[in-house]
Amino acid sequence: MAAALRVALAVVVVPLVALNFPQQAVAARLPVAPAAGAAPANTAVTTLRNDNGYSGQYTNETILNQSNVNQSQFGKRVSYPVDGQLYAQPLYLPGLSIGGSTHNVVFAATENDTVYAFDADATSAVAPLWKKSLLPSGATAVSNTTVSCNDLQPGLVIAGAAACARPGTVGPSPAPPGPAAEATAGQVAAGYYRAVAGRDYRRAFTYLAADSTGPDGRNLTWPAFLQLADTMDSQEGPVVDFSAATFGDLVVMTVDRKRSGPYHSHLRIARAAGRLAIVSIDRI
Repeated sequence: MAAALRVALAVVVVPLVALNFPQQAVAARLPVAPAAGAAPANTAVTTLRNDNGYSGQYTNETILNQSNVNQSQFGKRVSYPVDGQLYAQPLYLPGLSIGGSTHNVVFAATENDTVYAFDADATSAVAPLWKKSLLPSGATAVSNTTVSCNDLQPGLVIAGAAACARPGTVGPSPAPPGPAAEATAGQVAAGYYRAVAGRDYRRAFTYLAADSTGPDGRNLTWPAFLQLADTMDSQEGPVVDFSAATFGDLVVMTVDRKRSGPYHSHLRIARAAGRLAIVSIDRI
C-alpha cells in the first residue's frame, strides 16, 4: 500500500476500564501512565459491541462519565501502522502473558488478513507484541473489485464480528450465530434484518440455507449475497426499520431504507441441516 493505515489509541486520565472501537480506527480508554499490572478481568471486550447480543452496553463502567470525557482528559494517545483497513472491531483482554511478561492487550485484525496484538498501556508506537498473517504462503487478500465492494479497499478478508477468549477457556465450538438459535420463522427473518441493518453481512449470511435462492432464482452464494447487499446499501441506503408478518413458512417483511423508503421482502423459511433457515428471498 502507498501509505500505511494507522491504528489510533485514545487516552483518558483515569484507570483502564473499557474499549469501544469504530470501524477503521481503534479508540481505547487508557491511562496516561503504563498500568502496574493486569487490569480487572471484567474490563475485557471479547466480541463485537461488548456481548453476544451485540447490545453495545458496557455495564462494568465505573470511571468514565460526562464530566471526565472531555478534551483535556480524553483523546488520542498513540497510533500504530497496520497493513490494511480495520472493519472487524478490535478486542481487548487484560492480564495476558506474552513473552514472559503480563500485558493488557488490544487485538486488531485487518482486511489484509493480519492479526496484531498491541500493548494497551504503551504511550508510543512500539513494535506490536506479535502479529500473524493468516494468508497461506504466496496468497494475497481478496480484492474488493472481485466482489464489487466499494466500502473496503483494496482488500476484503476479515470484516465480520470478531471474538476472542483466554487460552484454555474455549470449550466445544458454539453453534453458528443466527438461525441455529431461532425458534420461529419470524425470529429468523427478524434476526437476518437486524444483521443487515447493522451491515454485519457475514452474520446475515448465516441465516441463509446452503442452497438458498436470491431475487434471480439462483443459488445465493456468499460473493453474490455480498454484492447484492452492498448494491442495496449504495443505491437505497441502509435499513433503518423493519417489521414482520408471518404466514406459515412465509414471512413478509416491511423494510424501510434511508433513501428508497419502505418495500416488501418475501422470505421462505424451512428447516435445513437441522435448523430453521431462509431458503429463498426475493429482495435483500
